[in-house]
Amino acid sequence: MSSILRPFLILFLLLACTCLNAQPRSRAEEGGKTRYYRHEVNVSIGGVAVRSGWSDDYERTVMDDFGLVVGKFGAGHGPGTLVYFEWDETPKLNYNSIYRSVSYYYHCNHHVALGGLVGYCSVKDNLGYSEVNRWSEELQRTGETFVRGTSLFLMPSVKWSWLNNQWCSLYMKATAGVHYQSLYLESETIPEEQLDGYDKYHLGLGYYVTPFGWEIGKQKVRWFIEFGLGSNNNFQMGLTYRFGRF
Repeated sequence: MSSILRPFLILFLLLACTCLNAQPRSRAEEGGKTRYYRHEVNVSIGGVAVRSGWSDDYERTVMDDFGLVVGKFGAGHGPGTLVYFEWDETPKLNYNSIYRSVSYYYHCNHHVALGGLVGYCSVKDNLGYSEVNRWSEELQRTGETFVRGTSLFLMPSVKWSWLNNQWCSLYMKATAGVHYQSLYLESETIPEEQLDGYDKYHLGLGYYVTPFGWEIGKQKVRWFIEFGLGSNNNFQMGLTYRFGRF
């Protein structure tokens, strides 16, 4: 497990235990204070990565076509020392920007909600270098080439809230739908006319499974955080607003 996600998961487990202890045992004990709403709108931001095999294949093709050099390097001391490179045979498109999404859910009952989301993420990845001096004491890199593009998601979703009370809830989600990607190249040394053929578009399957989600706050407006697995991101947080009481 990533060292970045580990403290968040520990925090989630502690909060889940607190929510379970606060969950009323019956509707009589609730005293009618917990309110349920039909409609829910979420705005969120996320991190980690937006990945697909198609984008990785795109980078490998560009590297092979233009002979770009990427990977690790090392250099000794003294003139004439070899600067060596280890070719990266499996380049992976690196999405460093923030993943943004807006979602809507219609609550069929107190536990099950149906809806969907629209998500967006941009990309800029340093793909490699066209010219490298391999026989100099100092590494010389020139002619950087970048991959730029966008990822769009349009995905239906189902949400199951397995715990609800007046100030928090715990839930799970399953989401799957359309993932649209567009990629193109920018380069300091490769002529622009040679880059025109590398404007690529792809339509594929996007999915996201959330085994752990947690909301806290007032009954209508809450802050949430969730962890999941999928093609868009592994972590996101945001605000949810509910309206239209049962």
